[in-house]
Amino acid sequence: MSKQSVLTVLRDILPACGYSVSAPGIADILAEKDYSKIYIKYGGDIGYAEILHLARSMHGGRSLLVSDIPLREEVRKFAGEQGITVWDAEKLERWIGKAVLDNAEGKKSDLLAQADEQGAFGGFGSFFDAPVTDRAQPAPEMRIQAERTFFEPAEPASAAGSREIEGKIRIILTSAPVNISRANAAGIAESHVGDIKSQRIVFIPFWRYKYSFRVKKSYKTKIVDLSGNGEGIVNALSGENSFTSLRDVFSYADVPTKNYEIKKPAISKNDAVAKALELIIREHTQEVRLSEMIGDTIVYEKKSFSPDAEDIGITADLIHIPVWEILGVREVIEINAYDGHVGAPQKSATRAGKVYSDAEFL
Repeated sequence: MSKQSVLTVLRDILPACGYSVSAPGIADILAEKDYSKIYIKYGGDIGYAEILHLARSMHGGRSLLVSDIPLREEVRKFAGEQGITVWDAEKLERWIGKAVLDNAEGKKSDLLAQADEQGAFGGFGSFFDAPVTDRAQPAPEMRIQAERTFFEPAEPASAAGSREIEGKIRIILTSAPVNISRANAAGIAESHVGDIKSQRIVFIPFWRYKYSFRVKKSYKTKIVDLSGNGEGIVNALSGENSFTSLRDVFSYADVPTKNYEIKKPAISKNDAVAKALELIIREHTQEVRLSEMIGDTIVYEKKSFSPDAEDIGITADLIHIPVWEILGVREVIEINAYDGHVGAPQKSATRAGKVYSDAEFL
C-alpha cells in the first residue's frame, strides 16, 4: 500500500465522517471536527525520530501515525508515551473497511470515534473526544548532581521501565538530544544481547557542514548550471561522510545517566572540510551529452562538468550524537540515542579500541 493511496482513502472517508480535511505542513492531513484537531501522519517504517518530530509539532491537537508496516512493540510503546496514537496495517484496514461499508449503506459513520470506542487506540480511552489538557503529561524533569563515571551495573529492563521519573544531568555540549530514554534503550537491547550488565552514553563527535555555490560552466555552445546547496556530517572519529541533515541540535544535552563519555575528535576541521568537498564535488558533477554538426555528420560527445573546490562556500562546526552502549553477557550493542537506530551486536571482547563508525541515522 503506497503512501499516496492511503492518504487518498483517508481524504475521501474523513469528510463523509463529518471532518474537514486540509494539509497543515507538519502532517499529511489535518482533520477538524467541532473543536477537535487531529494531525494524521503517514510513515511506512516509523521510528523514534518521526514520533518525536510529530509530538513537538502539534498545535493544540492530537496525533495519529499511520503505518502499513507492523511496528515493533517498543516503538508503539514509545509513541504512546508521547501521546501519539498508532494505527498499523491491520487496524487501518479494519476501520477503513467498516467506514466504507457504513457509508455505502447510508449509515452515519465516524471512523476515528468508532475506532476509539472499541479500543483500536490501545488504551487511550476517549482519545479524540477528551480535551487536550486531559492527556497524560510527562513527569517533571528532575535534575541531580553526579560525578562523571563510567559503566555502572544496569537495572533490568522491567525495573527500569517502571520508573516514572528518571534523573538527568545537564551538560554543556553542542549535541543532538537524547531522545531514547535509558529504560527504552534497555528494553530494546535486552532482545538482542540478553541480560544487561551495564549501559552508558557515548557522545560521538561529528563535523556538521553546510555549503552553497552558484557556478555555470561553458563548453563550446553549451552552458551547464552546476549551482547547489546542502548539508552533511563527517564522523570525527572514522571520517565517514554523508549528506545527513539534523533537525535538532542544542548547546546542551540532558543525560539520563551519570555514566557517559564525550569522545574527542580524531579528525581535524580542515580534514573534515576536505572530505566534505570531495563528496560535494562528486554529488554535483554532471555528465552531459553534446552534439555537433560537422559537415553532414552529427558528432556526439560526452563531457563531465564539476564545480571546483574554490567555488564552494562551506562552513563547519563540531556537534555530537549520543549513542547508548549497552553490555550484555557476551555482546555489546549500540543504539543511536537520537533516532533509535540499532547497530549489530558485537562480541564484547572486540570492543576495546572500537571506533564508532556505525553511528548511523534513520
